[in-house]
Amino acid sequence: DVCSSDLEVKGDSILVQAMGVTKKYSWDGNTFIDEQIFSKPDVKNDDVAIHYSMSAEGPLEVSTDEVTLKVGQRLILIRDDKLKAGERIMQSADKLENNDMLDYVSYRNYIAQKAGTLTMTIVPNGGYDWDNAKDIKITVVE
Repeated sequence: DVCSSDLEVKGDSILVQAMGVTKKYSWDGNTFIDEQIFSKPDVKNDDVAIHYSMSAEGPLEVSTDEVTLKVGQRLILIRDDKLKAGERIMQSADKLENNDMLDYVSYRNYIAQKAGTLTMTIVPNGGYDWDNAKDIKITVVE
């Protein structure tokens, strides 16, 4: 999987969302100042939300290891910790033709496109701590 990121210019600041971390960069006249921003996504009643949290010692806590979505339903990933380390989120389908069953819409926000199953893997602590990675089985039904 290719890491994705979002960039937004707001006034005299730049917001960068990448690998589970949001940072605000501002120019003070001499140098850029960075500040980590913690925000929660907007979750609607029919969305499926999965909470996860990293720890400095390694273990990754995930609210569920299996979820079922209907085609058109949103999957929202919500990171609950406030560590500076990023994470990597990858997905692999059970069949090659199902690789596009979840459409990445925006930062930690996916929409189920077609029926099938896939595994989403969250790799914590910079995206390289495979010993503490967690898999989530995602099934999409019509």
